Amino acid sequence: MQSLVINNEMRKTLQLKSIHFSYNWNNKLSCKSFSTVRLWNEKKYQLLDLFEVIVKQDAQHPKMSLGIARLQVINKFLLHKVTPGMTFIDTNLSVIDFQQLVKTMYKNKGIDFKAHPMCFLVFQYLQNDEILTLVNNCK
Repeated sequence: MQSLVINNEMRKTLQLKSIHFSYNWNNKLSCKSFSTVRLWNEKKYQLLDLFEVIVKQDAQHPKMSLGIARLQVINKFLLHKVTPGMTFIDTNLSVIDFQQLVKTMYKNKGIDFKAHPMCFLVFQYLQNDEILTLVNNCK
């Protein structure tokens, strides 16, 4: 199936948020559903909201839109409570390696991981016909 080009009018009509990835861990972004672990942000992550999925590419193509996904699952947790299931499905890393990765990623943000919740998010891509139906229903 050919990718649907997401234009600015569609972004505005659907009130799309965006979620950015610097790396496609586990090749998960190629699946119909995928997970990600992020710092908890109640304003950004709301169940059933739509997100444009953007992944970093290379110097010539700094970012690429992979499609639109709906946020289906939100599980809040503290970093020291992350489970092997979450870390392996998300990054294919052990709990210890995953915790170190997260601390490295956010090292300049001054995050107290003993107090600041993380969230395990599961998204599901929408099919082209679903996106077009949503756009038409919002007009």
